[in-house]
Amino acid sequence: MGSQNQYVYRFVVAVPQKIVHRRSRRSHVASLSLDEEQQRLEIVMASGVRGVCALRKTAEQTVLQADWPMGKKAAKSGWPEICIRLGKCHEYGGVNDEAESVKWYRKLADQGDTRGEVSLGLCYQEGLGVAKNGARAVKRFRQAADKGDADGQVKLGWCYENGFGVDEDWAEAVKWYRQAADQGHAGGQFNLGWCCEYGFGITKNEVEAAKWYHLAADQGHAGGQVKLGWCYEYGFGVTQNAVEAAKWYHLAADQGHAGGQFNLGWCYEYGFGVTQNAVEAAKWYHQAADQGHAGGQFNLGWCYEYGFGVAKNTTEAVKWYRLAADQGHAGGQVNLGWCYENGFGVVKNTTEAFKWYRQAADQGHAGGQVILGRCYAKGCGVAKNEAEAAKWYHQAADQGHAGGQVSLGWCYKYGFGVARDGAEAVKWFRLAADRGHAGGQVSLGRCYVKGCGVAKNAAEAVKWFRLAADAGHGNARRYLKMLTK
Repeated sequence: MGSQNQYVYRFVVAVPQKIVHRRSRRSHVASLSLDEEQQRLEIVMASGVRGVCALRKTAEQTVLQADWPMGKKAAKSGWPEICIRLGKCHEYGGVNDEAESVKWYRKLADQGDTRGEVSLGLCYQEGLGVAKNGARAVKRFRQAADKGDADGQVKLGWCYENGFGVDEDWAEAVKWYRQAADQGHAGGQFNLGWCCEYGFGITKNEVEAAKWYHLAADQGHAGGQVKLGWCYEYGFGVTQNAVEAAKWYHLAADQGHAGGQFNLGWCYEYGFGVTQNAVEAAKWYHQAADQGHAGGQFNLGWCYEYGFGVAKNTTEAVKWYRLAADQGHAGGQVNLGWCYENGFGVVKNTTEAFKWYRQAADQGHAGGQVILGRCYAKGCGVAKNEAEAAKWYHQAADQGHAGGQVSLGWCYKYGFGVARDGAEAVKWFRLAADRGHAGGQVSLGRCYVKGCGVAKNAAEAVKWFRLAADAGHGNARRYLKMLTK
């Protein structure tokens, strides 16, 4: 899978701490048992204010009874559970009141409950119900982490990784990720694997990276599954295995992970670890694209353009290229530019075409740079400018783009936007020719015929013309026939 089409996104997933349900021993508080409260929580999300009010009443009754001997036991056993549930209800469902969520998380955190500390830290991290405050987020995460709470350890590690509320410190990030990972926290395992992969805060180690990704993946962590699939695809820390790669991508895709869906689509497109299947490829690209995955949108546009796994549809192709382009996907910008230049699915508009080519070129997309150079050379959507054309060809050529190397070679050969220089022309033609570019091979052969930038050499000319002819270049066959009469 080329780097242009590989979209495996790294993210932190803090796995919610499991709530241990215990039956309340309250004898002086008329309320539901905790098991019954759990059932109620599932209803609260859809029952609006009335459901949350009922749950709040239970919590408030618990507070009122806390001074009674039996009430203290009730608070000890039931109060934390009710607090965390009320906070989640206000944050995610029932009534959307972030400030109320903070209130309940704070009550729980002030009792030293790690769930409340982590939840309150997240509120400070995201600015939910309180002003965003890195230092306060770190304080709460650290309180939980120091008590061995794996969620708190992962979040504290993330703060050190990103310099949020503390100075950036990769070694400290790794320390906390490892503590969480050693407890079996999938998010900690995933992040520790990532650190091992790139050598952040720890020595690079492919085997260790794959090991931690595997542990996270085995727990169903979708990001870990994608990364493990990538390890098997490229033989990173494990023996290369296409079937295993496709298997792990599939598991992530089935969970709705857009990167997994995109990679699985690629597997089906090329028959990597699975039987090649255009319809399946388009299906998975579509699922990734629907989630806003730019690579999925680009590839789905290509499917609609060429009728790969779907019926050809120029309008749909343009739609998906545009969605990818709007996200800054350079390939999408180039293809959308091509659609405007050629009137494919849109009204022909060379100015609009130039705009999109320019955006791709400015991102360093070599293909976009070559096309932008052509626009300046021909005055397509912009005033003709030979120097600008040569400049963009040079940028693409420096990236190893064979087409850019050939175009730059022609600039030097004929003095187009640069001083004429036969030797420099030969240099760039040869670089393209060595990459198997038939146009570069023909151009280099012609230099040997004419003695342009190099000594005349018919045998060398024949050699390069023959290579180009074997690749199907029509002019190469003609030149070869002329030299071998």
